[in-house]
Amino acid sequence: IKSGRGRDKVFFADAFCDKRAAVRTENKKFILSENGVCYLCGALHSIKKEETYDLENDAEENNMIKKDDKLAKEVSNLYKK
Repeated sequence: IKSGRGRDKVFFADAFCDKRAAVRTENKKFILSENGVCYLCGALHSIKKEETYDLENDAEENNMIKKDDKLAKEVSNLYKK
């Protein structure tokens, strides 16, 4: 999604796991892991979880913050397309 100064958001998905995606804005990142089972090896690489990070104050992504419902909805909508 572009604005006048570049992209507002970047969406990405884990190509090796079903329903594992994220969105990153300038200052937040939301990651949704519905199923962390790898297509290649069959191992479970992540559990079902949601993670939201404040990249402005925690660039290393050590501390999760309260879920951003708007970002969560955008990532969930990726699966509906």
